[in-house]
Amino acid sequence: MVKRFLLALLAAAVVVIATIVIWQGLRDNEQSQAARIAEGESYASRSRLVRSVDTMVRALRDVQIYWSAFGNLPRDQWADDASIELSHFEGVELILWSEPNQSLRFVRNAANPVFDYRPSDREWSLHSALLEKADSLDRDRMMGPYTTAAGQVQLEVYLVPDGDGVDGTLVAIVDTRKALAHLLEEDSPGFAITVKARDTVIYQRGEPAHGIPADWTRSGKIETPLGNVWEVTHTPTAELARTMHTPAIDAVLYSGIAIAALIGLLLLETGRASDRARVATRAQMELGVLNRELEAQVAERTRDLEERSRDLVTIADSVGHDLRNPLNSISTNIQLLEQQFQENLGKDGLEIAQKLYSGVGQMTEILDRLLSLSTVSNVEFQRELLDMKEMMEEINEELGIAEIGTPVDFFAENVPDAMGEPVMVQTLLFNLLSNAYKYSRSKPDRKIIFGFQQTEHGPAWFVQDNGVGFDEAFSERMFSAFERLQDNGESDGLGLGLDIANRVVRRHDGRIWAEGKPGVGATFYFTLGEEGFVG
Repeated sequence: MVKRFLLALLAAAVVVIATIVIWQGLRDNEQSQAARIAEGESYASRSRLVRSVDTMVRALRDVQIYWSAFGNLPRDQWADDASIELSHFEGVELILWSEPNQSLRFVRNAANPVFDYRPSDREWSLHSALLEKADSLDRDRMMGPYTTAAGQVQLEVYLVPDGDGVDGTLVAIVDTRKALAHLLEEDSPGFAITVKARDTVIYQRGEPAHGIPADWTRSGKIETPLGNVWEVTHTPTAELARTMHTPAIDAVLYSGIAIAALIGLLLLETGRASDRARVATRAQMELGVLNRELEAQVAERTRDLEERSRDLVTIADSVGHDLRNPLNSISTNIQLLEQQFQENLGKDGLEIAQKLYSGVGQMTEILDRLLSLSTVSNVEFQRELLDMKEMMEEINEELGIAEIGTPVDFFAENVPDAMGEPVMVQTLLFNLLSNAYKYSRSKPDRKIIFGFQQTEHGPAWFVQDNGVGFDEAFSERMFSAFERLQDNGESDGLGLGLDIANRVVRRHDGRIWAEGKPGVGATFYFTLGEEGFVG
């Protein structure tokens, strides 16, 4: 036994060592290739960025030359604006041009996007600080970055007269994030890019991947045409990093370890195969005996549960019917008491009698709900073609007769027929409509709609009211027994109505849900399974 164990351990160790060596070599090669890809992409992106910034500066020089050449001419003698390529660049928020010798000045900004706007003295004075800074320069400069109070990062570009026909000074304010977002929009897909100028982040795009090798992140410095030095960093995003990793390499390691473990187990188990076979045979015999005992216990407990279920149904029906007569008697006597002894009872006595009468009414409704719950749980299920609109109109007429207070405007439009169990569906509609009646009593213009529409859960009927509504964060609770979300004096009963509706829908393999807002109203949707819709 010990010899067989040592042999299995040695064979497994050899396979594991060979696997680790192969896996490490493949992994190192993969990482070096990914590092080369990152370096190449970073270099190419930096080169493109330098060219793009140079093109933008040249476009600003074109504007300077444009105004120098045509600024003193009437507008109808100017060259076509299309020759100015600045429109291809975003982020240039402000351009000032001043030529004091000819008393000429122009402004281009978001409010005046054309190149012929001549500002007033008041408008021009707003930019005096920039013009003073420009007067102190003897060469073209890009200054910044500057962070505004609003968190905007800006660069200031100053193009001074060149002494060769261009006499005006141009000042441009550039929003670096907008400008670089445009310049780098299609650059280095899959990489997170960060651009820094003097330790200030002037642009950032994408979320760098975490936990990747350090040499997958590449940084380099570039020099703009005006002498500014920017540091540009490229880091693969999580999505790109996943594509740089080959799962097959890890599969080599896991497979090798699994093969090593398998070899060791096979060597160990070979000598014990016969023992396991005997143990398995004995276990199978014992399992057969245990299964037969469990089956007998399950059958016995099933019969016991069925008997108890029938007893509970009988008790519920008996209690519901037996309590109804005493409750009716109490209700009648309270009414007689109010009528015959009204003067003797006084105001307080009448209020107590009214509370007793209301309590009896609530108890009667609870009994009705319990009997409905018993009916839904035990009725024999068989679908029939049902006229949903007619059924709901009859229920509405029945509820409207007994309703006290503001009348309800009831609408039933475009409601198709359904296939369902008649007693259950009638119970479902009754509970949903009575629920709408109950929670709209506080509204002066009560309105209830019974309709039908296609939803993400399939074709569904709905009951909509403009009552007190509810918070949708608790919508799942309302379909459980004894759960009530309202605490405003409008709610009575045990919360059984929606639980009964939920049981009916589940018996039809359907779905029920609710939408609503506090103070606005509620809408209850339900489906009746794949066989329920016949349209």
